[in-house]
Amino acid sequence: MHTQHAYSVKLFCLAAAGLVALASGCNFDPQGKVTTYDADRASNGYILHNIISMANPALKYLNVIDMQGHIVWSLLDTSPGTYWNDAELMPNGHVLTVGMPGNILEIDPATNETVWTYPAEKALQEVSVLPNGNILFLSYDVVEAPKYSPRCTDRIKIVNPSTNTIVWEWKAEDHISFNDYCPLCITQQGLGGSDWSHANAAFYRQESGGDAIYVNFRNLNRICKIAYPAGTILWSLGDGGDFGQGLFSHAHDPEMLPNGNFLLLDNGNHRNGNPGAGYSRAIEIAFDPEKKQAEIVWEYNPTPSFYSFVMGGADRLPNGNTLITDATHGRIFEVTPEKETVWEYKLPAMEWIYRSQRIETWPREQTTNAK
Repeated sequence: MHTQHAYSVKLFCLAAAGLVALASGCNFDPQGKVTTYDADRASNGYILHNIISMANPALKYLNVIDMQGHIVWSLLDTSPGTYWNDAELMPNGHVLTVGMPGNILEIDPATNETVWTYPAEKALQEVSVLPNGNILFLSYDVVEAPKYSPRCTDRIKIVNPSTNTIVWEWKAEDHISFNDYCPLCITQQGLGGSDWSHANAAFYRQESGGDAIYVNFRNLNRICKIAYPAGTILWSLGDGGDFGQGLFSHAHDPEMLPNGNFLLLDNGNHRNGNPGAGYSRAIEIAFDPEKKQAEIVWEYNPTPSFYSFVMGGADRLPNGNTLITDATHGRIFEVTPEKETVWEYKLPAMEWIYRSQRIETWPREQTTNAK
């Protein structure tokens, strides 16, 4: 039995433009509902996620909810032209997030203060903390190209938060041919140019063979391993790469599992070159770069299918379950390895979720009053 709580509401105005943090348990739109919860089989904790309101674009939320769907912390952004993309819980208990495009913020949820800001005008869809405390993020630029010019090109940048200086940068056009593109994407315009490679996720790993950064290029259907700090592409998995042709289409949020496999949301947009609606699924890919082999070893592809043509993600949880973000339907759900749904959270129609992260504990001390 789960105890219901009534929460005291406190509002905190932040110095950053348009930001309002709402303390524990605030009830406001969009308010989602937990429709399924098997407490014995779910990986219990909290869920950090970001909401893009298609019903009211002036409202952009970062929320943390508990397993019952109660909002225990929320950040509301009302500034024009910006919505939250990636967000993660940092080792120090702060929330790191990035706008689209806009500032990178580190927020202390215990005080609701923005403790660090990097004015990355062209920051995009990924931000993460490196072991040395530096911050990796995705950015873009607009450059001339032989065809479909100008093009939006991807940048991976690392900033030292102590000095706010860029200490490493990688440019996609220096390593990937402009002749590689999705013919159904390249004519689409956004951010001042043709939508070329469209990186949407990147992460750093310390490995025995040398440090590396992995980056997912959505429009190229390709995951690349980049030697760090040299910047050389060591191999590419997916279309036009070294192995794994045709395994996924316009995917989001690949993560490397402890077994060395990739887990990702295969959105399915433009699947098999089809411009119409496709289907989405979560897939785990086992691969061997030396043998140039890759195969899907697990997938969640339900009947009837779901289709989130943009955004979303898939994360493997400590108990072996998988948390899936069905972005365009405002839904986060957890499935077992046998593909049974043991937890599901739904937002009202027209509320989208960019990405979600299950966290075991929430550092903010909650103010609660029992009913």
